Amino acid sequence: GSASPLTVIADRYIMAFVGMSVAMIFTKTKLKLNKGIWKLVLMSLFQPVLYFLFETYGIEMTTSAFSSIMIALIPVVCMISGIFLLKEVPRPMPYVFTALSVMGVVIVALAGNADGTVTPLGIVLLFGAVLSSATYNITSRKISGEFSALERTYAQTVIGLLVFVVIAFFENINAPENLFINFQNLGYFWAIFYLGIVSSVV
Repeated sequence: GSASPLTVIADRYIMAFVGMSVAMIFTKTKLKLNKGIWKLVLMSLFQPVLYFLFETYGIEMTTSAFSSIMIALIPVVCMISGIFLLKEVPRPMPYVFTALSVMGVVIVALAGNADGTVTPLGIVLLFGAVLSSATYNITSRKISGEFSALERTYAQTVIGLLVFVVIAFFENINAPENLFINFQNLGYFWAIFYLGIVSSVV
């Protein structure tokens, strides 16, 4: 079978939630439900929620080459944001490796064949994805003194699970089993395992 992009994201966060819950149990980590919890929610709204929504629909409305180049700009925007908002002054090497990574994506993307059209709305959505990721990056670093990496990742996982499972449920309202049925496919299972456990958690 096949799954829509948002159903894939929902399955990714189902897998990530299982992985994070196991990690939290084994490390005996408890999420601090104090008055600063809103900071975790705010951070998680930027990524994964806004980022994946912007990216998913932005990719559909542009070519793979253009979307690849836009997404490759994320580390650049994060670095610039860190300089102005966090007063960070990175050493020369991060500049060099960031430039190399962006150049690599641009070369590979431009070497490929054109596979569609680039719409103005698609550009706006991908730009929103870049800004969402950069805002998440800054917010995460600002609250790193209050919440551990495990706590921040768990908050992202829970928010991602709640939002995308609800969206995918309504998207598959006539066949809710589509949310889980593709896990029977071994290839799909391992792909989601990589996205949910390796990419989102590890």
